[in-house]
Amino acid sequence: NRSDFRKKCAPGTLLRGSSTRRSPFLLSNQKFHKSLILIISDDEDSTIGVMLNHPAAKGLQMEVKETRTGKNIVLAAPIRVGGVIDGLESPLWLHCSPRLREAQIGRPIGGCWEHIWQCTYEEAADALADDLVKLEEFLVVNGISIWPKGEIETEENSGNMLESSSF
Repeated sequence: NRSDFRKKCAPGTLLRGSSTRRSPFLLSNQKFHKSLILIISDDEDSTIGVMLNHPAAKGLQMEVKETRTGKNIVLAAPIRVGGVIDGLESPLWLHCSPRLREAQIGRPIGGCWEHIWQCTYEEAADALADDLVKLEEFLVVNGISIWPKGEIETEENSGNMLESSSF
């Protein structure tokens, strides 16, 4: 059913490889083996997602000035490899912190206010400087994965099982 598929690829949906023997790879491509993918955009041309569980070798150094003390501190944020397309101006900053949602830091992915939010580097730095949150509450992702419209559905129909969970 086409509407069921559209729900599976809606922003905020998580896709992961099936645990069945028939499907060791997500989307029949080895680079997605054991990947957990968050769909961040879906339109008439393509579906865009980021892998959440592939740590990069190097992290991101950031300097923030604490609002309370006025001291500059250097933080090292671990980065995840979100996909093979690396043309983003800056990494994506994701969070699911109730405190940050309440402070309106970022915007909800897929319009669901209770779950995953995306914010900018500047918003994250301000929240860290104001001591609203600890660095560990952010997931920093560099790179994206893009599929032409219908490719995920084709993979699903050809037996490469996808299990999805929408937030």
